[in-house]
Amino acid sequence: MARGGKRKGSGRKPRGKVAMLVRVDPETRIAIEKDARMAGRSLSHVAEQCLRLGLRELRKGDDAMGALCYLITGAADVAGIKALKGKLDWRSNPFVFRAFKLAVMKVLDALTPAGQVLPLDKQAPELKGSTFFGPLDTPEARADYVAMVLLHNLQFATEGAGLDATAYNMAKARKHLQFSPAG
Repeated sequence: MARGGKRKGSGRKPRGKVAMLVRVDPETRIAIEKDARMAGRSLSHVAEQCLRLGLRELRKGDDAMGALCYLITGAADVAGIKALKGKLDWRSNPFVFRAFKLAVMKVLDALTPAGQVLPLDKQAPELKGSTFFGPLDTPEARADYVAMVLLHNLQFATEGAGLDATAYNMAKARKHLQFSPAG
């Protein structure tokens, strides 16, 4: 039998970088070109980094968080009557937003773990006396801190801020949420 064919192990083995043809929407190409210019990198380099970031995100998987995000998406769809194709969007309709917010709170209430609420520095003694991680004493103080950090990052993230996944995703989140800070 000649070399090649469909038998296992046949054919050339890739060495180093290999070419790959990928078809993308024009908007995707424009976005990658913009990021490449801003980072001073080649289109191929930035496209590869985007693929790596995407694969890492897909593979890291926190199944419980993915499931919760699925439920939250479902709450938005049902609250806004998805069949109306965005006419009643939770981002722009105060009634739908309030219904969505209350539904998410009810889902989270139903998922509340059993047990006593203890300060985090009592649960993890290595945190005792630390201020680096923000307040650890009450859930309310912790929530205020978490919201402040997230909203600050949402407000100041810039698109094309290198290839840092957090900054990139925050900039995307601000755009998709149509977030503009009050004040």
